[in-house]
Amino acid sequence: MAVGSENWEQVVYVLNRGGRFEPADNSYDGSYLGHVWGKQWNVYVEPVAVVRDSITGDYYSGVPRYRPATFSDGTPVPAEAGTFHLSSFKEIFGAKRTVSNYWSQLSLLPENFVLMNAADAARVGMHDGDKVRLSSPSNPTGRFDLGPLGQHFVEGKVRVIQGLRPGVVSVSLSYGHWNYGSADAAVDGERVVGDRRRSTGLIGNPVLLLDKVMTGTSLTDPIGGSASFFDTQVTVVKV
Repeated sequence: MAVGSENWEQVVYVLNRGGRFEPADNSYDGSYLGHVWGKQWNVYVEPVAVVRDSITGDYYSGVPRYRPATFSDGTPVPAEAGTFHLSSFKEIFGAKRTVSNYWSQLSLLPENFVLMNAADAARVGMHDGDKVRLSSPSNPTGRFDLGPLGQHFVEGKVRVIQGLRPGVVSVSLSYGHWNYGSADAAVDGERVVGDRRRSTGLIGNPVLLLDKVMTGTSLTDPIGGSASFFDTQVTVVKV
């Protein structure tokens, strides 16, 4: 090994945690930022402002502005009583292929959780480790049918934290695989045994709110095109 047998464990430990970082004292140079952007930052973006939405026909805004959650035709997404807004994020060590990196996933966080604010948890009677199911208006049972792989539910354990806005629950990505090496598969007639460690935790995608116009797809950011978790409201119940 390049680092030698005496140091490789320490090197892997550092790399799995995102690397080394410079001292916090370097964040500022006097009263100014220590690492200046140094390039132009546009408040008004004309290439956006001159383009029309292909569904509503309205021009996009060339400046940042607040818009409430809407379906692709511009109609508002209705609020659902007694629900939480669902959000998603990547763990600092996470990526699309985190499940195949056993050094980081299994040593740092073998499974993910349904993160919930402590005030919300107290209000609805949830505790660390409670198993819960998520459902939404588009998937009222929280179930998804995988054909020969059976039926699965959007279920996971609650983790109560302070660092989350009340009224929001959050589920990180890169967990809850039902394939991708987690289940047995046949290749050229040979059985390849799946690794159940890859199926731990949960994924929130199956309960995303579906667009009522572009049916079969979740709500999306009209500019970037990415799936919008933040406009989905979910019910959280113990199972």
